[in-house]
Amino acid sequence: MILLEGIQESMADNYLPQNVGRLVDKHIYSVSQLETLLFLRRYQDRNWTAHEIGNEFHTNDNAAMDILGRLAEDGFVKRFDAGRAPEFAYVPMSADMEADIEALAEAYRNTRLRVVDRIYRKPEPDNSLRSIADSFLWRRDQE
Repeated sequence: MILLEGIQESMADNYLPQNVGRLVDKHIYSVSQLETLLFLRRYQDRNWTAHEIGNEFHTNDNAAMDILGRLAEDGFVKRFDAGRAPEFAYVPMSADMEADIEALAEAYRNTRLRVVDRIYRKPEPDNSLRSIADSFLWRRDQE
């Protein structure tokens, strides 16, 4: 009975609202990306460059630009190309997306480990390259 209770509790620990799970599965690939999205949401009254985001998160400009570019491609932020360096601002492409991001922010605030677990437990999107590479491995049973 104790084992079953532990399993039930474990299953409950992995629960996230359906809209949050879908959002993470489709768009969020790392905690740094999630943290950047939530940071831009928190400070949505201004635009940010990759350099500024890099300074905030103690990472290099290229890594910050990759994250910001992905967030822009997915419709979470808007890119502005006026000036020397592109700037980014939190401007979700729809009210539904904004509601999902709000639910994600709440889930991350209240059940951080569940969200992180969901990010890193996603199945690999395409295993075809791994299958091709594995076909060239030398196996003992082939000797």
